[in-house]
Amino acid sequence: MDDITVRARRARGTRRSVSTPSSDQGEVAVPRVRSGSIPVSGRKGRWLEKKNAIVKAASRLFSERGFNYVSLDDVAEQLGIGKPVIYYYFESKEQILFECYSLAFDVGDEVMRTALALEGDARTRLEYYLREYLLAHLRGEAPLVPMHDILALSEPLRGIIERRRRNRRDRLRKLIAAGQEDGSLGPCDPRVAVSAWGGASAWVIGSFDPRKGLSPEETAEYMVGLFLNGLLPRKVAK
Repeated sequence: MDDITVRARRARGTRRSVSTPSSDQGEVAVPRVRSGSIPVSGRKGRWLEKKNAIVKAASRLFSERGFNYVSLDDVAEQLGIGKPVIYYYFESKEQILFECYSLAFDVGDEVMRTALALEGDARTRLEYYLREYLLAHLRGEAPLVPMHDILALSEPLRGIIERRRRNRRDRLRKLIAAGQEDGSLGPCDPRVAVSAWGGASAWVIGSFDPRKGLSPEETAEYMVGLFLNGLLPRKVAK
């Protein structure tokens, strides 16, 4: 068990509850449960399992074909269920897309909260976030939907997701800036670094196939190594 993992477990243990971002922080408070984060049983547990199964199946199809080229019939066929079953959990295909984005941000935000609670320098926190964010997606724990499909959402729903995206972006920028201040990261423009990470990670996650080549863990290590090596302080030649 590496040192960063130990620190992360300690950080998680100090949090007794996780709050949903509120509107005064630039977010809209939308109660949500991350799959697997809260133990549930009985009828409620089965309901959540089936709902999350629909979200994951839909997210895979949206990622492969694009939102506009996937029907609810396609999702139902993927799961081997009738379309009326989907309407029991969701009112529309748009609601499923919104749920895909929301759950993905829930997972990423939880990783970010844990990272920021870690002891140590900013590089330690950044490394933890990058690795765990990638692993959550590569292992299928977070739905995957390309951000360009956000245009298919109505303006109110799109606004919620856009605010969450900007909030995540700003947190990453501040974390990189903090690393420059404490000397754990080298000089760079945090805006460019975060944009580079967003594009590269989306490409790696979208093209990842566990049947071909590296495991999720190996892929995450390579990706984090490539990214961090470009941010580490540079030695000045004498």
